[in-house]
This record gives sequence, structure tokens and C-alpha cells, in this order.
Amino acid sequence: GIGVFLPEGDKPRRVSPAWLEYLISGYGVVSDATGFTYAESGHLFYVLTFPSVPVTWCYDKTTDMWHQRQTYGVGRWLADGHAYFNARHYVFDATGPYIHELSDSTYTDNGVQIQRIRAGRTIAGEDLQRIVHDKFDLWLEPGVDNSAATAPQAIMRYSDDGGYTWSIERFAPMQLRGNYKGRCRWMRNGLARERVYEVTVTDPVKVVMIAAVVNGAD
Repeated sequence: GIGVFLPEGDKPRRVSPAWLEYLISGYGVVSDATGFTYAESGHLFYVLTFPSVPVTWCYDKTTDMWHQRQTYGVGRWLADGHAYFNARHYVFDATGPYIHELSDSTYTDNGVQIQRIRAGRTIAGEDLQRIVHDKFDLWLEPGVDNSAATAPQAIMRYSDDGGYTWSIERFAPMQLRGNYKGRCRWMRNGLARERVYEVTVTDPVKVVMIAAVVNGAD
């Protein structure tokens, strides 16, 4: 079958979860897949791209978790190879003979916005009774600051039907340098039997999502 394996001694370990293998099995073409690895800020990444789909998945060995990467409006991440030279990371551009420096302190993708999207698990009450969602708090690393984004915001929306439809987007200000609460809050979010929250940040600032807390009642 289709899977991603990590060599460990004389016995490879399967690191692709069932849901990812299910998605890959539905791709029309997988024979042109490419991959590369790199290490940065204590994390070891394996980047796997399917150009014909197009889609890019990334495995973080340090956390043993997968996430998706995408150049905005393209479908896949345009990084198509990696080199480490003079203590700097470089990636090759899939669209032409270009080389870009890869840095976790650069908050755009070659000048194009980066969408950081994180969805939580389904929140459901016992016996699927309705829950009042009074407050939704997103805790971020506080004190963000960037001259290109004087008033960065986080965007929240939610789905009560498993992601088929979504609420309107609601915005909350992120904390600038000098304000160290590090919290975005959305009030009066209605009732739901099952709910999934999703948060997006597109402003060119450092984004570290620490936790999300929902205050509700039966």
C-alpha cells in the first residue's frame, strides 16, 4: 500500500497516519511525488509534495505530527528542494530557476501572504445535548510586533456540521508589543450540539498558538 516510513535501525517505522494514507490513495497521480528534509529550530521536517494534485504535506519528526503547506493561491508549497550553506537555509522554487532563503523570522512567502490555519477537535456535549458557547479564547505568544502590520488580527469561524458549512468570519485583535496578555477573545458564539473552531492569521507577524479554551454551559 501507500505509506511514509522512517528508517530506524534495521526496522522502518510507519509515520503516515491512516487518514493521510486515505487521502493519498485518492490522488490521481503519485508517481511524480518529491520529498526533501531539513532541520530548523530543533525540528526535523520531511516535506512531501504531489505536483499533479497539487498538494504538499509536511511531517515534523520532533512532534510526530503532520501539517499541510501551501503557497497562497497555488495549492502546493513551491519549495522544491533544500540546501544548507553558510548557516542559512535555502529552498529551490518549483516555478523557475529561483532560490529563496528559508527563515522562521520571515513572515511572508516571497512577498505573498501566509495563511496560518488551525482547526480544533470536535466539541460535543454528553448525549449530544446543546452547549452554550459563551467565550472562545485563543492564547498566543504575547507581544507580537511588526512594522508591516500595525494592527494584526486573528480570524475565527466555526462549523456545527462537521465542516460542511461555516459561520461568518469574526476578527479579534492580536496583542502588540507592550501588551502581554497574549489572548484573542470572541464572545457570544451561540449554541451547538457539535462544533469545530478554526482560527486563521494572515498578517505578516510571528504567530505561536499556545492553547484555545471554550467556556460553555449545558
